[in-house]
Amino acid sequence: MHIPRRSIALAGLPLLLPAAALAQAPGAGVRWQCAAPVAPARDHHVVFHARVGRSDVIYAGGGTNYRAMFDSVARTTIGADGVPGPWTATAPLPRPLAGASAVAAHGFVVLTGGQIATGEGLRTLTRVADTYTAPIAADGSLGAWTAGPPLPAPRFHHPSLYHDGRVYVVGGQGAAEAEAGVFAVRLGTDGRLGAWQTLRPLPEPRSHHAVAVDHGAVYVIGGLAGNPARSPVQHASVLRAEILRDGSLGEWRRVGEMPHAYATHSAFVHEGALWVVGGVEDNARFSELVWRAPLGRDGTLGAWSQVAQPLPFGRGHVHVTPVIGGRVYSIGGRLAPQQGAPPVTGAVVVGTLTRTPESASAAGCTAG
Repeated sequence: MHIPRRSIALAGLPLLLPAAALAQAPGAGVRWQCAAPVAPARDHHVVFHARVGRSDVIYAGGGTNYRAMFDSVARTTIGADGVPGPWTATAPLPRPLAGASAVAAHGFVVLTGGQIATGEGLRTLTRVADTYTAPIAADGSLGAWTAGPPLPAPRFHHPSLYHDGRVYVVGGQGAAEAEAGVFAVRLGTDGRLGAWQTLRPLPEPRSHHAVAVDHGAVYVIGGLAGNPARSPVQHASVLRAEILRDGSLGEWRRVGEMPHAYATHSAFVHEGALWVVGGVEDNARFSELVWRAPLGRDGTLGAWSQVAQPLPFGRGHVHVTPVIGGRVYSIGGRLAPQQGAPPVTGAVVVGTLTRTPESASAAGCTAG
């Protein structure tokens, strides 16, 4: 959780496909509405989703407001109308933590990496390689956290994902700069982690990027290289690698280029298209824009188009936006600096993904 004043990221030419490939992705709009905010307001937090019985539960935990670092975890159950219910506290993280990553699968959540404060306040920050697992109870609460095998190296601002019995950690910052390493571990049915394996690395270091999985392949979108607190290298490219039967990765290929470079954004695949939401655009501003590009049968991307209805307000550090039942959920994050206003938000916005452009604004939706 760097807090440098010189880099907002810590606070293109489209690749065309035939018209037949473009027609594979119907959805083209999003209708936003505000829901109950999460407290405290935070960014550099983890967000994950679990199916609990017949309900969908979203969790938000850890993070910072740049004055303190949090270990608290809150959860909300999605109602039949798609709107999150009240937020309630559940078991906290093992320690106050920011810039970690979490993913839930088969009744357990896996927490990896992050940054801790080792001195007074937030003056001394240390990247960690710690991992933990916790069971998810039948009522959606979290059980006790159990320490697992450490990552092969410390990671911060790294995305993680689950696929076919394994958890993957893709890139992220190491002790000081972005790294290219990719790690994977098998998650047992008892919630225990096996030994971490080092897989085919990214073609170049990346942190502050987004990932998505579709049809047995992982996509890496945007991000930064170098030291983001100094002179970061901005990425607008999208990379793709197939996940092989043994859990390893095939060759990384560049399959598209975004119109702008983005960092601390989120990404997901929905109805044949790759979507990108918010983030820091060109290392210059917190973006409210939503983009989508159709996915071809070979995994390459069609032309990017800007979705007509943007987020109600621009923000970054919202790395995970779960998609449940055709709705996307964006929770907390970092806002554009405003005189006298806090830099982080607890706002929760829900976007209904539609097949036609939307033009109505999200009435009453504020960052406060």
